[in-house]
Amino acid sequence: MKNTLPILCALALAATLRMAGQSEDADSIQATLRRSQGEVKQQMSEAAAQVKQAQAEVATAVRQVQAEVGTAVRQAQAEVARAQAGQSHALREARETVLAAVEEAPEPPEPPEPPEEIGVSGAEEAFGFSFNNDVVGRAGGASTPLVVASGPVEEAKLAEIQEDLAVMSRILGKTVERATGREGTRTAMNITVFGQSASRLPQSEFIDGFGVLFHLSVKFPLVPPPAKEEVRKEKAEDTTWEKTKRELYGQRQVSGTGISAEMRGRYGLIRPESTGAPYDGEQVESLKKALLESLKNASNIRNVDPNGTVAIAVQGAGSAAGVRHVHTTTRSTGGKSQEKVIVSTIGGSGAGSRQSVLTLRATKSDADDYANGKLTLDEFSRKVQIRSY
Repeated sequence: MKNTLPILCALALAATLRMAGQSEDADSIQATLRRSQGEVKQQMSEAAAQVKQAQAEVATAVRQVQAEVGTAVRQAQAEVARAQAGQSHALREARETVLAAVEEAPEPPEPPEPPEEIGVSGAEEAFGFSFNNDVVGRAGGASTPLVVASGPVEEAKLAEIQEDLAVMSRILGKTVERATGREGTRTAMNITVFGQSASRLPQSEFIDGFGVLFHLSVKFPLVPPPAKEEVRKEKAEDTTWEKTKRELYGQRQVSGTGISAEMRGRYGLIRPESTGAPYDGEQVESLKKALLESLKNASNIRNVDPNGTVAIAVQGAGSAAGVRHVHTTTRSTGGKSQEKVIVSTIGGSGAGSRQSVLTLRATKSDADDYANGKLTLDEFSRKVQIRSY
């Protein structure tokens, strides 16, 4: 027993010491936790303070930007207002200046006398060209197609006819230009200048029950001249018919008796050498071939019966010779007898000359067969009626 008691006391003392050590460790852990919590709270406080400071700085920057933008907008508005005011002032000054100029302007001068008419058939013969105002608004310089119907025509059908004829007219016009060496147009001061007058523009007609007819024009003769110029002497009365004929065919009058050879030559009684374009057979044949080849495009023309006609009429210059009429009339004025000599030329290349004509006439079905390859050019040309006079 004596030995057991000390052992028990030693064991109790050891257990007490161990418990005391564990208690010290727990206190140490709790103290560490309290310190950590304090540090976390301090850091959170510092972070919250930094956020508040940043928010304040952003708000300050936004207010500053808003103030600068407002200032710039107000300055721009003020500049716009000043510019508008300046424009209004300038407009008022200009209006006042114009009104003052109108009030002080002198009276307009009297209009000039109208110029004398040129004694030739159009400006083309006088100057070699003409400014063709008649083609404004027309595609390719072709005139508006004429439709001659035997009954009511629907608007859609009328539009198709006019479109097809306008396209075909343009094709034929370009064919003539290529065949005669006049391809393309000329301009002067942004105005299209045509070598042909308004009456020479390609024209087209749709005739119900007949077919279509295209009118073209060239400047050279389409038939050879007659072997000899014929002179006819007639005694004509000064009637309305004769006066009108002289106006149309450019007849000239020579008064007086005993006219010398010099005066007869001056007034056309002795005819000088003609200055008209000479007849060129190769050029005419080339034109015929080109027009025959172009007729295949007529297969695209709608609203024409297969047995209908597709005709082309080409008007050319007169031949170099013609028929000359010499009329003589005698008048008595104041007891004196006065002879009047009237000279006119029908045919030839003069201002009143008869023009030459070339016509080509085919059926729509033959043109369709030629376009589809069922007919060769030679076979098609034998089916086409070609006349020239």
